[in-house]
Amino acid sequence: MRLASRARPRWMARQTPPCKGADKSLGNHMYPVLTQAAIFVLGALAGAVIQRYADRILSWGEGRFARRRVRIRSAQLADGFDGRGFSFCGIKISIYVAVFDPRGIARNDIVTLLTDEVPEIEGCNGYEQLQDQERAYWQGRLDDNKIFNGKTLALREHSPIRHGRDERCGLRLEFTRGDYLTQRIRTGVYQKLSPQDRKSVLARPAEIAPFFSNTFGVSLAVITLDGEAVFVRRGSRTAVNTGKIVCGVVEGMGENDMRSGRPDPYMTAFRGLEEELGIRVDPEQSQAVELFSLILNTDYYEWGMLGIADFRQCRNQAVTSGYLRELWASAKGRDKYESDSIEFVPFNPEAIGRYLLKNLSDVVNYAFVATVYALLREYPRQRVAAALEPGSPAYVGMDEMRLHSGSNG
Repeated sequence: MRLASRARPRWMARQTPPCKGADKSLGNHMYPVLTQAAIFVLGALAGAVIQRYADRILSWGEGRFARRRVRIRSAQLADGFDGRGFSFCGIKISIYVAVFDPRGIARNDIVTLLTDEVPEIEGCNGYEQLQDQERAYWQGRLDDNKIFNGKTLALREHSPIRHGRDERCGLRLEFTRGDYLTQRIRTGVYQKLSPQDRKSVLARPAEIAPFFSNTFGVSLAVITLDGEAVFVRRGSRTAVNTGKIVCGVVEGMGENDMRSGRPDPYMTAFRGLEEELGIRVDPEQSQAVELFSLILNTDYYEWGMLGIADFRQCRNQAVTSGYLRELWASAKGRDKYESDSIEFVPFNPEAIGRYLLKNLSDVVNYAFVATVYALLREYPRQRVAAALEPGSPAYVGMDEMRLHSGSNG
């Protein structure tokens, strides 16, 4: 008698292996999927590579044409101002423009040298009597503590240089050491020269007259983060331009304005921002400050550079008009000796034009030029000209020679 077989537990049930045909069928189905996936991945990678190089080629082409457009526009603007007295829309300024590049003159493109040569002030060109008069006056002011005889840097030589394919503008500047007392004496002599003698000094303005070149300064048009241009009225105790209006910052170059042992006009600009407005910037990281012109103030025979401090380009620093008003009210952001009041004007051709024309007799010559240059860097020439046209003809400055060779407007 056979016993009925007991059913095996399910876990002991024999697993039936898949047939070979099933393996082959599965492989036939998976191969096209894997192939398509591989093609998709390779296509995506190839597309990314092609897009990357295409973007580079396009950006290179666009950058090249953009640089060309900027270079052409810069050349057109510079050609209207370089090597002549400043004039725009019939308004003539007692400023000789040696170099102007609206693209700016980068800090690393300014090559400087400091020499120890200090020309003697005695017996130069027959100015002895005038020197004695000026020395007596300014020495008396120094003895009465009316002025401070600080150390200065004076420009001795300058020449433009060009860099790279885009022909970036650069400068080679040679400085020598001086002092404020000597500067005031020689400036006084210059201002008392006869018209014929001054005409002789300014006959070739691009060539520096060492006897009269005893200082170097930086003037900045300052624009706040909220788009306001800053104007400051000079104090009543200043030796020059008393009660006049300057744009933003005006600072003379000192012996400590050095970078790697060489004079650096950008250091003068940074120091001026801190001393006159209370704005502290990192000299190695700030992108707000840019110098764009080398000029000669023919009223005083003072060489210097013009530039801009545009804090719209440096949004990590909240330098707004409200912030500057607070600094000014607290007396933390101003040189009490040199500054008297501060004003803010919207930075656009129409508002700036109205302000400049309204205060034409009070605006210092280099401040006018720096402000107009700042406008021309950003706005079309026609719009800036239209804003200033109602003020022509006019003259800003004391220089009777009015160095001007052709209209730039």
